Amino acid sequence: MPKVSVIIPVYNEKKVIGACLASLARQTYRDLEVIVVDDGSTDGTLGRIVGAFILKQKHKGAGAARNLGAKHARGQILVFIDADMTFEPDFVRNLVAPIARREAVGTFSREEYLANRDNVWARLWNLNRGLPSGRMHGVGYAPRQKVFRAILKSEFERVGGFDEKAGYIDDWSLSQRLGKLALAAPGAVFYHRNPDSLAEVFAQA
Repeated sequence: MPKVSVIIPVYNEKKVIGACLASLARQTYRDLEVIVVDDGSTDGTLGRIVGAFILKQKHKGAGAARNLGAKHARGQILVFIDADMTFEPDFVRNLVAPIARREAVGTFSREEYLANRDNVWARLWNLNRGLPSGRMHGVGYAPRQKVFRAILKSEFERVGGFDEKAGYIDDWSLSQRLGKLALAAPGAVFYHRNPDSLAEVFAQA
């Protein structure tokens, strides 16, 4: 199986980065490197990072952070995640399997669940987006989508990575540059934390 590089952009993620890295340490896919790119955090995030290669940059946004991580990655497949995610042990193995079998240049997962569903603000965030209370995708979600969770590094480099000027939708820019959609990877189960206080809801909105 090819080497995989997991790239995590972080900006003031002290509250969640520890759980994210701990779940990556439990992955069954062993030929794995984890790269955390600190995007100018001021809350002590760096002190919570264990078991990962750390890069730093001034605050430029997630797209720039992902591109910096990819530049230093040694893996043939790049996996892009966020600090507020946690993963089942077979997540990486199942996510990259279609790429390793040459069925696709990139993948995503429809099996994304709400991590903090016991919190009313987190559930309301989903309700406001028209999603089921416990899932981050709707039922019957399309087998292909614009956001790549994993991709061949050669294809990523061919199109110049993410558009660093795209702002909040920078993760859509890779699909636009490739002219392709990501394929759903069965069995890649993970959990995504929604804002769980009024202050966090306001900040993200």
